[in-house]
Amino acid sequence: MGCMPAAVAVAVVAGCVSAPGASEVSGNQAAQPTAEAVSTDAESMTLQIQRFSVKLTSTNLAAINRSDTDLVIIDPTGVDRRDVERLRTQPDGSRRAVVAYINIGEAETYRDYWRSEWNSNPPSWVGPANPNWANHFYTAYWTSEWQAILFGTPRAKLDRILAAGFDGVFMDGVDKYMDWPGRGARAQSDMYALVERIASYARARTPGFLIIPNNAENLLDSARYRSTIDAIVKEDLFFGVPGEGQPNDPGMVSWSLRQLRLATNDGLPVLVIEYVTDPGQRSLVVQRLRENRMLGTFGRSDLASLTLPVLADANAVNQLRSLPKAE
Repeated sequence: MGCMPAAVAVAVVAGCVSAPGASEVSGNQAAQPTAEAVSTDAESMTLQIQRFSVKLTSTNLAAINRSDTDLVIIDPTGVDRRDVERLRTQPDGSRRAVVAYINIGEAETYRDYWRSEWNSNPPSWVGPANPNWANHFYTAYWTSEWQAILFGTPRAKLDRILAAGFDGVFMDGVDKYMDWPGRGARAQSDMYALVERIASYARARTPGFLIIPNNAENLLDSARYRSTIDAIVKEDLFFGVPGEGQPNDPGMVSWSLRQLRLATNDGLPVLVIEYVTDPGQRSLVVQRLRENRMLGTFGRSDLASLTLPVLADANAVNQLRSLPKAE
């Protein structure tokens, strides 16, 4: 996933059901409850997700405020504590989880930590350019230099997210450990270690802070990893790997579903983002989501507009086991 969005409207497919302030794809014809936040202790709570959306720009936050999405992932740039507090409450007064985007495996040249001199003379922890996303460079994510940009000081990415009061982070770039083949098994173990460090650091400061990695479902083989995270996002599960709107290889889909079932079997929600606009393809995705107890949302690949959520099926795994208390 990249986050250099341009304004693109999300197409609403035939058969969608209108809801107050938002559109959605129905995942179940039966009446569905709204998100339910339940207190568990003095510092954290649980939340049942019926709908989730993504919007990787900080513009037009009013569209999120008007929506009835129970969990939203946004870029934190320019978002302050007051913005987050407003976003945390849905129009009906129920709780919304507000999650910030952070890329832990790539440096992005349009971020404020990037120095202009690095364009011609990058530091040693900056690796090759990502051929699929302009202005993205793989990072030596195991190094102290890169991790200092991620967390540990007031100006670090995670620390600013915590200061703004976000409920958690959506960690992009987790799968980028696979782009360091020369490191062998160490590449994977170092990514496990980084995710754990981020989780421990954040939860020591904000109990219940959500850790939601993107893709890299092969890491779910680790029970320790599964106990560290709160949910997992999977992009292009059924369509899009061979090309926009193209169905994925059945073997690839079957493998991903097997891996993702490790998460649902542990009670971890699986949040699927599909970039398809065809009504037939969307209907097929909704059917497969139901079969596999997953949640879903539809959008464009730049994620510049609020994505269209799929209403959770009654059997979906959609309970977040912890969530920071709203102030």
